[in-house]
Amino acid sequence: MERKLFRSKITNKSYHARVVLQCRQKPGTFTVQGETIGAGRERICQFIPNNQIEFLTTIRSAIVTYGLLIQLTEI
Repeated sequence: MERKLFRSKITNKSYHARVVLQCRQKPGTFTVQGETIGAGRERICQFIPNNQIEFLTTIRSAIVTYGLLIQLTEI
């Protein structure tokens, strides 16, 4: 995940920032599939196996964004 440089106008400290949207998906509107980013044998997540890492749907209204996750790391 790409990090962006962020500088606080209040404290003048510099941070690396990462942003992720948190989504919910309506049950029964998706299928579980393997990774499609080309990770190969490299494990993407320590908890979810690569052959079950992605959800696939063709129903656009089945996904709702409900959270914005921000990680700031001071540099």
